[in-house]
Amino acid sequence: MMKAARIVFLLVCSLVCAMSNAQPIASVSNINIGMSEDEFLHSPSLQGMRVMDMGWKYRGLDAGEVWRTKSGLRPQNDEEKISGASTAKYFFLLPLFPDLSHGSIAGLWMSRVNVYFYEGKLASIDVVNPPEKAQLLDTLKAKYGDAKVVNGMKIVTCQNELGAKFDHDDGTLMYRWGEGKPVVAEYRIKKWNCENGLAREYQVFDRVSYNKLRSEESRLMQAEKDNELKQKAQNSAF
Repeated sequence: MMKAARIVFLLVCSLVCAMSNAQPIASVSNINIGMSEDEFLHSPSLQGMRVMDMGWKYRGLDAGEVWRTKSGLRPQNDEEKISGASTAKYFFLLPLFPDLSHGSIAGLWMSRVNVYFYEGKLASIDVVNPPEKAQLLDTLKAKYGDAKVVNGMKIVTCQNELGAKFDHDDGTLMYRWGEGKPVVAEYRIKKWNCENGLAREYQVFDRVSYNKLRSEESRLMQAEKDNELKQKAQNSAF
């Protein structure tokens, strides 16, 4: 009986220790959820980088540049439209994780980072094309503990050009940390179109602010569509 009680005690202790060692979810590198735009622009990650407004001609994303889209600045094309008075977006390249693609650290993995602001505060940090699943999950589990797994994958039957059929995963596999907390971290793997589509994404976001931001963006996009339809109707009347 005493032995069983000791085992239970050790299991509880190990769980509590693991939970206490888990870090709070708040940032990617030194870019923090809730920081102001000024704090973001002066963060160490952006030192020496040039801020470019989308009102200028967008020519592609290069290292050392930070592109900004916000109220009053209209992009020259459809790249990353956002123009709400209460929203702003920055996107840039940043080396965030060690590159272990060759079995050893071969420099740093360069990822595209999208940073979204809502009402002057940083609401979401979205890392596009982070490292492969196993490498990044080990890093995140060591930092935040075990994740909640939401498996939205399903098996679909595909056919190649030679007519051979094969099974393939289709959908989204998500790992989530901070379930029910103000700030959440998610790592998502998306597969579609029979091996032709694959995307990886790591996001840290404030749940309330990010939901408001998405609602605002949806409203703005709908207003833009309505305006385009109205303009077409006016032009066709002549």
